[in-house]
Amino acid sequence: MRRSPLLLFVLLAGCTSTNVHERVEEAVVAAPPAAVRVDVQQGSVSLTVTRDLEATVRAVWSTRDSDRTAAEIRLMQSSLGINTDSGTLEITPVAPEGVSVFLTITVPDTSGVIISTADGSIDVDGASGAALLLVGTGSIRCVDQDGTVSAKTDLGSIRVEDATDAVEVITRDGNIDITGAGAYVRAKTNRGNITLSTRPDQSPPLLCQSDFGSVTATVGPAFVGEITLRAPGGRTSVEDPDGRLRVNAADGDTRYLVLGDGTETSSLSSMDGSVRFILKGTSAGDAPSR
Repeated sequence: MRRSPLLLFVLLAGCTSTNVHERVEEAVVAAPPAAVRVDVQQGSVSLTVTRDLEATVRAVWSTRDSDRTAAEIRLMQSSLGINTDSGTLEITPVAPEGVSVFLTITVPDTSGVIISTADGSIDVDGASGAALLLVGTGSIRCVDQDGTVSAKTDLGSIRVEDATDAVEVITRDGNIDITGAGAYVRAKTNRGNITLSTRPDQSPPLLCQSDFGSVTATVGPAFVGEITLRAPGGRTSVEDPDGRLRVNAADGDTRYLVLGDGTETSSLSSMDGSVRFILKGTSAGDAPSR
């Protein structure tokens, strides 16, 4: 297997007034593989597709210690762990206990992205292929993914913008915001709000559930199908300025909607919050909720 050439640059460590010590390390990978995998224990990851011919990895290592010498020793023991032998650009930072890292990665393009961190945030912009993003504690943001997005965090928010394929996201404690959905969406949060909008010309199935929080979905003129709204601990509401709904019937805490002739089914539910379904009108003016 051909190894991609690797250039490494290390900058001197610095210290702030709060006893936080840092060391910056940069690497350049020429002609990198398109598949990317990043595994971080303590720290955050930002990945951006730039269409350049090489990949760059910039690491800011940091640790807190009143003993500067001890801090610098720990920082110097940290390494990026870049490997391309498997045909994947693998980045597995290694650091002593108490050292965290912020990775800023740029790549020419991707055929798939897997990024995980136990404690930190993930930000992905403009990648292609399937994105699998996993966080223990921290937020996730994925923008302009040309492919599917699967994201999970135990504690933190999730934001997905303009993915071209299916989106499946789950957080135990945090808000979910999905905009420009064009394919199947499944979103689940135990504690937090879900806000979702579809592309005007698409009609993807939507499955959204919040245990403690509100759910709001806004769909465009092309959206059709059967929709169930359920809010045992709150209320359901519908905005239909153009009167497009064929059926809008309530039965206890559940509301049943039929829109157009589509057979796809969608479900929006909150156990202890409100559920709101908004049909974006094609004419001027808004109709009140009912």
